[in-house]
Amino acid sequence: MRKNCDEGGALCKQACWARRILISRRLALIGLTAVISVEDTLHLKADEKILIQGGAGGVASFAIQLAKHIGAYVITTTSAGNVDYVKGLGADEVIDYNAQDFRDGRFRL
Repeated sequence: MRKNCDEGGALCKQACWARRILISRRLALIGLTAVISVEDTLHLKADEKILIQGGAGGVASFAIQLAKHIGAYVITTTSAGNVDYVKGLGADEVIDYNAQDFRDGRFRL
């Protein structure tokens, strides 16, 4: 894949720019979904706790960062391979959903 859309012929340039526009639209939709979920639907406030399922996923990764920006305590679920990633996004507590059953009531929100 070309990093510079100015390389190649006219068709190549068109395809490159179309791909960049598509990626931008996808990221905008993912971010908007997180904002609507966290701010508009939940009305999350500072010092509240939130459980975000699938923290390494697209919408969830945006939601973790948004919730931390608001000042909330963030608990998320992910597999063991993504623990460092979601902690880097700002998760305060990470549940490995393959090793722990978070539905048993030990994790109070």
